[in-house]
Amino acid sequence: MKRFISFFAVAALIMLLLAGCGEEFTLNQTDVTMTVGDTVTITASSGGKRITRLNWETSDSSVATVSDGVVAAKSEGSAIITATDEQGTVKSCNITV
Repeated sequence: MKRFISFFAVAALIMLLLAGCGEEFTLNQTDVTMTVGDTVTITASSGGKRITRLNWETSDSSVATVSDGVVAAKSEGSAIITATDEQGTVKSCNITV
């Protein structure tokens, strides 16, 4: 009986660990060309479901800004928009204005 309980305890632990390993997310765009004043929305998904809990950043806010995936073109140049999920996975989109 002890062996039986130990087996199920180990199996339950493994299942819990695997449940925390989600699929990596993808961005709907990885290269975007914009004109000054344009906006574009970048979305993220994993397994067909939209991901909304991301930290968005820009490499150059004088060229493009980003807020909740909405990128605004500010001036000519290039910038990299990055999205980071709660597990630390980072995806990026190259912006050319």
